Amino acid sequence: MTDRYFSRALWRPAPFSADLQHLAYASHQAVWKLFAGQMDRRDFLFHPFRSDQAYGFYILSHVPPSQPDGWSVQTKDYAPEFSNGQRLMFRLRLNAVVSRSEAPGQRGTRHSIFTDARKNNKDSTDSPEEFRKAVVAEWLGQREDRLGFRTGSENLIVGPDERIETRKKSGSAPIVFHAAEVSGLLIVLEANTFLTTVLNGVGRAKSFGCGLMLLRPVP
Repeated sequence: MTDRYFSRALWRPAPFSADLQHLAYASHQAVWKLFAGQMDRRDFLFHPFRSDQAYGFYILSHVPPSQPDGWSVQTKDYAPEFSNGQRLMFRLRLNAVVSRSEAPGQRGTRHSIFTDARKNNKDSTDSPEEFRKAVVAEWLGQREDRLGFRTGSENLIVGPDERIETRKKSGSAPIVFHAAEVSGLLIVLEANTFLTTVLNGVGRAKSFGCGLMLLRPVP
């Protein structure tokens, strides 16, 4: 059993803007407000989506969110059970990075896996879609033991690599990260390890809506 809650929350800010990516920090703050007074540090994952004239968020958290004015929130207990060899469909907003140093002994700088791969594969003849699938499949494949699942480029759909720039407030230094929507088929290799991955999320930029794995049975 896990002490988690899965929620679907709709937020109707005013004025409404259709471009969620430029409201990354506002979304981060908005989801935080659902847990006002309930936690001292971020202890949730969320995945943004668009729904009619509202922003939507799928949220995985230790405590159930509140429902302040302007929100519509549906929450249920979350206690998934996985088994080795189980096949699942997944969707994930992924921020994956690699660290590269310019010189020996120098601290590495983080780069998007797509930026890094383009730099090192300038002569690739793959289509943009196939290139992105191969990059994500390699990154996940290198980590399959610690993630507890396996997938492959033939089982993936990978959207464009978006460079997202947001700010805490007007005039403040920009916060920049990359994110891509990834979906497809996975096979559970080790159930307990996979459960830990699902609960903790995949990749970085989790404060900005990356990392939450949305799962459903294979049709």
